Amino acid sequence: MDARITKSRLANLLSYDWLKILLAIIFAAGALLVFFTTVGTRPARYQEFEIYGHPGVVRGEGLTELATTLEGGDVFSYEILSVNATSFEDERYGYAALNARRAAGQGNVLFIADYAPEGEDPLEYENGLRRTIKGYVIRDPEGWHLEMVLEVEDYFKGAVAYVKQFFGEDWENGTLDEARAEQCFYNRNGKDKRFKTEAQKKEGVALEKERLLSLRDDLKVVLSAFEPDETGEPLLSVTTVTVTDDAGELIGEYGVGIKVGRLSRISSLYYYVLEDKTRSAEQLNMLLYNNGDRRGDLEYETVSFLRYLIEAYK
Repeated sequence: MDARITKSRLANLLSYDWLKILLAIIFAAGALLVFFTTVGTRPARYQEFEIYGHPGVVRGEGLTELATTLEGGDVFSYEILSVNATSFEDERYGYAALNARRAAGQGNVLFIADYAPEGEDPLEYENGLRRTIKGYVIRDPEGWHLEMVLEVEDYFKGAVAYVKQFFGEDWENGTLDEARAEQCFYNRNGKDKRFKTEAQKKEGVALEKERLLSLRDDLKVVLSAFEPDETGEPLLSVTTVTVTDDAGELIGEYGVGIKVGRLSRISSLYYYVLEDKTRSAEQLNMLLYNNGDRRGDLEYETVSFLRYLIEAYK
């Protein structure tokens, strides 16, 4: 049989079968894309950490590198696979974009300036922008929306209770319950594609123990930052929102903001502009978004982020 490839045969092939060849190439490329997408590890929502800046604050020069720094460092545990830091400072579209993200359950923390220019209503601003914490968590005059953020005291009580499960009542000095840590790993990662083989699972258990030990250390550092330092003032403090009814009667007081303004370099991430056009971060706060139980064990990764802020921006 004459199977030689000649110019005429090649021309005939390309003339009559070019469409089949093209379709075969497209099919092969699609199959490879599906394969690598399937076997690859895609972060679940609880494995993402998103840092937001309220429309009332301005992004600092250091924000661009923040996510890369956090992903490449030892700030978060092995479970955080993606970090994003952004700002919604566009007053025309920023608020709508922020609300859309939150409606989708995205976001872990929000930086907001609890600052109202003199004579302005802290609950309502031009273009509908509510800059203050109270203005943000109270969406309208008749509806309280405090459930979108966590109360700081409750959050840290929950963090201590969580750590105690693994270190006992004397959690600050206790020994890690390794069996409980291993069970925690399998409960969360039993079907994770990163840990298929026995060797990978063994490595995963070791990473889980490291996660818990680091969280315990981070929690110690952060809680101590709420205590007065050598100046007599705490490095971090809680900002409280007082809510009253139309008659002025007290409905409740809610500690929903972590004031980070004493961190001297925090303005390199976010700041606000005063009436004299100077920049300030004195009243900058960080709110903790309430994402329900979607984050599970990883709800307290924010503690590690706070420790990073304390050490990197003090």
